[in-house]
Amino acid sequence: MISQGALSQSNVLLQSEFNEHFREHYSLKKAENGMKRILEVKDLNTRTKNGIDLHGINFSLKESELHALIGERGVGKGLFVDVLLGKEKSFSGEIFFQGKKIEKSFEQIQRKEAFFLLRRPSLANDLTVYENIFLMEDPKKIFRLFSRRKLKKRSDALLAELGLGVKSKTFVNTLTNEEKKNVEIAKMYYFKPPVVVLLEPTEYLTKASRELLLKVIRELKEMGTGFIYVTNKWEEALQYADRLTVISSGRLKGEMLSCEAKKRPEKLISLISGFSSKTNSTSEKDLIHSDTDDIIEAVFKAAEFLTSNYELNDVLSMLTRYSTKILESDGCNVYLIDEKSQSIIDIIGYKRRDEIYTTIKPEAVMDIMRKDSLYHNNADSDDFSKLFKRINHVKTVICYPVLIRSHYTALIEVFYQDKYIQTEKQKKILLALSKQAAVAIENTRLLGKSTLLQETHHRIKNNLQTIISLIKLQKSNFDRSPEKNIDKLVNNVVSRIKSIAIIHDLLSKDVVGRSIVNIKTLILALLKFHMLDERPEIITRIEDIFIPYNKTTSIALIINELINNCYKHAFKEPENGVIRITCKKTDEQLEISIEDNGVGLPKGFNIDKLNSLGLFIVNSLVKNEFNGTFFFSGEDGTKLIIRIPRERILISSD
Repeated sequence: MISQGALSQSNVLLQSEFNEHFREHYSLKKAENGMKRILEVKDLNTRTKNGIDLHGINFSLKESELHALIGERGVGKGLFVDVLLGKEKSFSGEIFFQGKKIEKSFEQIQRKEAFFLLRRPSLANDLTVYENIFLMEDPKKIFRLFSRRKLKKRSDALLAELGLGVKSKTFVNTLTNEEKKNVEIAKMYYFKPPVVVLLEPTEYLTKASRELLLKVIRELKEMGTGFIYVTNKWEEALQYADRLTVISSGRLKGEMLSCEAKKRPEKLISLISGFSSKTNSTSEKDLIHSDTDDIIEAVFKAAEFLTSNYELNDVLSMLTRYSTKILESDGCNVYLIDEKSQSIIDIIGYKRRDEIYTTIKPEAVMDIMRKDSLYHNNADSDDFSKLFKRINHVKTVICYPVLIRSHYTALIEVFYQDKYIQTEKQKKILLALSKQAAVAIENTRLLGKSTLLQETHHRIKNNLQTIISLIKLQKSNFDRSPEKNIDKLVNNVVSRIKSIAIIHDLLSKDVVGRSIVNIKTLILALLKFHMLDERPEIITRIEDIFIPYNKTTSIALIINELINNCYKHAFKEPENGVIRITCKKTDEQLEISIEDNGVGLPKGFNIDKLNSLGLFIVNSLVKNEFNGTFFFSGEDGTKLIIRIPRERILISSD
């Protein structure tokens, strides 16, 4: 339990006074014949004008219970919460709280008896943290009975008790969304209401905050609080809930105890997905080999990955194998999309035989995605062969897009060696699998944001160490050649530090929350830094190539040195100069080339004997970190080519 040791006796008495009204209405002692019902909704129907309505909803909550209401997006979960909140007035039915019928809406009791932790924080931004915490009480009464000094003291003790680094007098509008939700969790813990309604409560929360929420839920359950956990993350609900109810299209589809769902996951997934599992099969073998139960097996296997320490590729690889099996295809590919650059980040694939394969062109992938529906094409079509970057022994492809919040995220492709006619069954199966792919990608995105936050200090520490090393190298180089200009030395250091700063700027602007960088974006940002005027002319041919953040510092330093070298040494007359930068990937390697039409290399040029810190840095990084090669040629200017094995740097496997 969360210790109360840090609280003074007077503060404990103060908390006791605050909670006295709860004890008048609510006993924490369990009934001898089982847990008491504290909330019951009977025959709830809504009459809204927004599409989905609720139909005949019967839902109950017992004390010390977490009852999860689960379903996919847009099926009525939010509307159910709006009714409880009092936001939705157009409904019929009855709501009972602790055996007493609520005449108008749940709104009339929520101040004292119910707490709502919603997807987005719902604190008053113009008030302080401690004022928000005690808003659950009557503000006039609370501030009349207790001084603000005492309330601040009580709030600080509460926040410290939960390990939150927030001060009570801080204004809420200065907090992050995660900090705001943590304040709400603290508020919930302090008041210990009989009923708590959670709507996607883990949104915005990092791992540490999710653990705090779970810890508070467990303690409040022990004290009698009942929780309604409303979510589309059924895998998460399965970990926390005592009972689960599935909602779809505004109707309840079924109810299960959590222990039963864990023993018979196929039943739960059947309710969620709309597929009905066979119960009258003559043998277990028949059950396993039915299409429906293959889908259920695939979805549950994905859930196991999603609730453990998994890699996105593990989940998607598993889904490609199951897709191939269920759809009786010859293989399956999942194309991960970067919508902003209209390019493919990665391809995860599975094929039954090595000689049967396809890879769709990036532009064709985006065209198919924009159709936003099941896509079917075969060898009879005139444009079939134009779809592919490579293809062998394939005559039919069927594709289905994966969207998250209306953003193009991935494309699932199944392919067949023979001509194959699409069916409605295939569409339903691909829809179910695409939803699991969306969950996997979305979870990775959220995890990526959390990881970025947790690793920020580590990343900055490493880059600061790199900067220190660069300065030491520059100083050592200057000591050997003291005739060099100190201004040039400082400018070189600034240029190298700036190349590292650009990486952090790019990562901070990535709204998707990934720890990857597009080399094209990186090079263009570095060019913008160096280009003080329009000369020399810059010509670029750079592919969209994604690399992990832990490789970007070295790549940025390499490219920065080469661009800087061109600007400083290539041209006697920059107005006539041209710099060509090319970056491309092949099946074996990443190739970067920088070419100019300047004065060329001096006679007897030998990089090993050259006293150039910049080229020394490039040489060391290319050879030692990436196990790559680079070489110069000096005809009609200078051309430098760097080749790095793709396994040492690239994400994409296409």
